[in-house]
Amino acid sequence: MAELKEIFEMVTNKTEPDLDAWQDQERRQRRRTTDRRTAAFAVAAVVLVAAIVAVAALRDTPANEPAASTPPPLVGTTALVAYDVSGSVATPLLVDVVAGRPAVAPDGTQIAFLRTADGHPAIFVADIDGSHAKQLTGLPGQPGCGCGSFDPAWAPDGTQLAFSGTNEAGNRGIYVLDIATGNIRLLTHETGTSFEMTPAWSPDGTEIVFAGGSWDANPAGSGVILRTSVQPGGPGERSVAVAKGAINPSWSPTGPDIVFAANVPGGTALFEQTAGMADPASALQLTQGTADTSPAWSPDGTQIAFGRGNQVAVLTIASGEVRLLGLGGDPAWSPDGATIYAWQAG
Repeated sequence: MAELKEIFEMVTNKTEPDLDAWQDQERRQRRRTTDRRTAAFAVAAVVLVAAIVAVAALRDTPANEPAASTPPPLVGTTALVAYDVSGSVATPLLVDVVAGRPAVAPDGTQIAFLRTADGHPAIFVADIDGSHAKQLTGLPGQPGCGCGSFDPAWAPDGTQLAFSGTNEAGNRGIYVLDIATGNIRLLTHETGTSFEMTPAWSPDGTEIVFAGGSWDANPAGSGVILRTSVQPGGPGERSVAVAKGAINPSWSPTGPDIVFAANVPGGTALFEQTAGMADPASALQLTQGTADTSPAWSPDGTQIAFGRGNQVAVLTIASGEVRLLGLGGDPAWSPDGATIYAWQAG
């Protein structure tokens, strides 16, 4: 109001303007204008910061975030993958499986794997592309308690499936399932605290080799590699190899040799033994790794796939060369040797 009064007096009194007053007024006007601009810039800055925060929040939100009514994708699900042996490319095949070795049918059209059913692992079979999965063990009316089935292994002619089954006492024995009829019979004579694991067929389909030991061995069911006749009345259980931690035998498709995993100082390695050797403790060590498990002979007998730590590896027997394919465990070959199937933790 003081400024207006001064101007009014100058006009009405027709006096010369006070230049100092005019300059002081101008300075005050400029100051007020500057203050207004500063305040406007401050407001704009606040709005800009808020916009940046909002954009950042949107950027951190996945573009494909499901709607609230859609369940989120599975996290930590174990999957079954297929590795192209020549290119080491893994293709997802099945999800929501239980960690354990799969088994490909001799004709290459189906794959057996583990999945939880009624709270226990059960053996399922699907087409080789992962479609049409159906449950084979743990079904109502089947013999045994359905307390868990593991380690599926196809017979060479594709008519039977051997596996390790858990009984009411928590022990495991080797069973044989007839694919056509669904009939299951106990092959071995597990007693007491016995644990019998990881069956594998002989090339002619007349015998099965498996690991045996007590439930408190490390790992459970390890220590002795045994062989037995598949047919009733045939030769009973005979020792093939004896070694601490011996487990996961695989029979060579071209001869009497059997590869298995066993303990070494600081971990585990692969060993080879000839079935029928007089000295079960004379196995030949094949690898020098300290985390080598679950060997599986290739169909042509020239390579062995196995788990090395958390990766799938392939050993070329002639050269001793080991090549890593990628993440996975418990590998199994396709009949043509072009693909290796393994489980992967999600």
